Amino acid sequence: MSKQGNALVEYLGRNLSATVAGKHTYNLYVLSTTQVETDSPTPHLNSTAKRRRFVVFLAEDAIFITALEVHEYIEDHEENDTVSLYISKVDTTGFSSESGSPTKPLIASFLKYYIEIRSPKLLKINVFARAQPQYLFTKSFGNPRKRVLRDSVLVKWWKNVIAETLSTISDRLRGKTTAWFYIPGENSERSARILIKDENAEQQEKPLWAYGYPYDDDQAAENVIPRFIDDAKGRILRDVAGRDNKRKKIAGEMSVEEFWQVMAISGECGAGKTTGFFWVEITNGRSERDSEWITDGMLVIDDTEFSRVVDELLDLDFWPREKAIESTQKFIEILGSKCEIQEVKIEVDNQLNQFKKIDNRVVNNLQTSVKRKNPPSEKDGEASVNVLSPSLVKRKTK
Repeated sequence: MSKQGNALVEYLGRNLSATVAGKHTYNLYVLSTTQVETDSPTPHLNSTAKRRRFVVFLAEDAIFITALEVHEYIEDHEENDTVSLYISKVDTTGFSSESGSPTKPLIASFLKYYIEIRSPKLLKINVFARAQPQYLFTKSFGNPRKRVLRDSVLVKWWKNVIAETLSTISDRLRGKTTAWFYIPGENSERSARILIKDENAEQQEKPLWAYGYPYDDDQAAENVIPRFIDDAKGRILRDVAGRDNKRKKIAGEMSVEEFWQVMAISGECGAGKTTGFFWVEITNGRSERDSEWITDGMLVIDDTEFSRVVDELLDLDFWPREKAIESTQKFIEILGSKCEIQEVKIEVDNQLNQFKKIDNRVVNNLQTSVKRKNPPSEKDGEASVNVLSPSLVKRKTK
């Protein structure tokens, strides 16, 4: 097998150093599970898939400032290897320095790694945008510098993040890219754009976005709509099916059009909420099976331990500032008790508001120092970007 040219951690470091405005020193932590066999998100095509979970943290001045949780699924559809990315959570603490937030560049860099470096035959990106005050950083909503985006603003924010990311990839890949966005309950692109105050961008974005979803209305929803962990679409399909055979038969006969009608009035998307679904598919022609996954700089633990570690994160408070510093240090100690700490330092020194296009010619100024395993031990206006899970952060038992 041939090794890929860049490990994920190296790629994130290089691209963040080139695309975040201002001058910063970040510490980057990438936590990953080992690859496990799981139910396929598209069971009509494959019974199983290989799954890996990630959480990427950025810290500045000894405080976590942003984090991104992603699920990766690898399926083998005959001769067409497919990698599906499901972005399940993005959160901020509000402590990013005023000169520039790294949240957008972090998302873009993660996606571009898969688009241009992993580069499977078929890459599918899935996002569900739903506004919540917090997801990963408990009590961070109390920080007045953390501005939680309204639901319609969040949907537009995600559409812009994806569009800006795709605008920086090669012309060859852009020609093999299809993107959709859809707001349940809004049947026309015009009404959807008016709702998110984006109608002026409709004509210039015509080559990129198709309004709707990547399935035909008359297809069976159960056969074409993927199901991921902690996924709104999967919950609807399971709820409709229920446990008795009659309901399962009804669910099996539900069309895609009927599914989205149910979704529009569901607890996930109804009752006046504005939510957005995004899909991107990129057909590349290279094969995932010909590549070797590189874990350099990553913290790799098994799936069960990963869930425990995330639960421990949710038990920590990230407001006020003193608690955020304490919680960041505590969580790093928790990681150190599970595996080797790979503390990756990223130096950023860019002119404010002067963003460089990401490409493979950017000089790598990533600095990595590795600490050995330790024994167990006891900005103004920064947006909180939250997606996917319907539940709020788990609360601590008092």
